[in-house]
Amino acid sequence: MKKIIILSVGFFFALAFYSKEETMTAAAIKDEHKNNLTDSVQLAEYIKKLKFKYVEDSYEDVSRVIDWNEVDDLLLKQNTRCCDGTIFYAPDSLFKIYLIKSETCGIVCDPHWESYIVAKDNHKVYQSKIRFLSDIQNIAKLPDNKYLILQTSYMNVSTGKETSIVMDCRTAALISLKNDSLFFLPVLNKTTDKKVLNDFFNTNAKGLELCQPENFSTEKPFYNFDEKTNELNYGFGKRYRQNNTDSLVSGILVYKNGEFLSLKRSAVFVEHK
Repeated sequence: MKKIIILSVGFFFALAFYSKEETMTAAAIKDEHKNNLTDSVQLAEYIKKLKFKYVEDSYEDVSRVIDWNEVDDLLLKQNTRCCDGTIFYAPDSLFKIYLIKSETCGIVCDPHWESYIVAKDNHKVYQSKIRFLSDIQNIAKLPDNKYLILQTSYMNVSTGKETSIVMDCRTAALISLKNDSLFFLPVLNKTTDKKVLNDFFNTNAKGLELCQPENFSTEKPFYNFDEKTNELNYGFGKRYRQNNTDSLVSGILVYKNGEFLSLKRSAVFVEHK
């Protein structure tokens, strides 16, 4: 997978708990892809659309040329951080993903992602304004022309009145290209594997997601895919508040005959003292 961090367009805002105001700057563009200049221009356009979408209800005069300094001021007033943009390329360069990240802040800051999956020569947008892809760590090509997309994210989960915990998450998504169309597929197909693994994973529109509380351990949750063996290794911690225990979960999924199967799993329970 080729990855080019192209643009950070907009601003960071300073909240009371920030020691100083941060600013977002444009990163240098590396010549890693023949279309990278065209792609970076397209990314900038996607970012502008998202920035204006955040403020369009407050923007008073849409009949004139948009004043982007005014847009930035409005974003600052509503505590919105926008936007970081990154382009990811498939290993065989058949498609690319424009990924845009923003944050809206109140008591806590919540991340938002928006992405576009586009054909290599820009002739077709396969998927637009996708909400469920997050920070991409790797795109691996599988033997039957499917692709595994590994991602990281975080989310704030409410635990009571004005309290929340941060969940550190990893997600595996599976996509395929067929007849010039792109499809998102379930990572697990076998009913038995779903039944066994649902106790540990979240299986949803995002794919196969594992999360652990940010303060659970110094060890981070992980997905690691070995392209030689087609094995997806995973590990994370799970907290059971009802019986005051934690579990350390690990295992391996293997890609075989067009689907992921559970090859190995283990859970070690640790009781709180």
